Amino acid sequence: MIALDTNVLIYACDKADPVRQQIALDLISNTADARAKTLHLDHKVSFWDATILAACVDTGASLLYSEDIPGGDIAGVPVVNPFK
Repeated sequence: MIALDTNVLIYACDKADPVRQQIALDLISNTADARAKTLHLDHKVSFWDATILAACVDTGASLLYSEDIPGGDIAGVPVVNPFK
């Protein structure tokens, strides 16, 4: 498994440094697996949230706390909003 620091995700959205942005986008596209893409399309969650969910599935996480991802069970991972 390949992991990315969250800074890489931020640089992917940062248009202030196009070179760094492109490197980040290339890294993300090279490490994004089919599971994240499928979760994104099938469950209508953002690609970033689908990437987190895919990591949870791959590592066997038994619970994911998230304010952004809709609650319920997604791909066998219970998602709970701790602020509700």
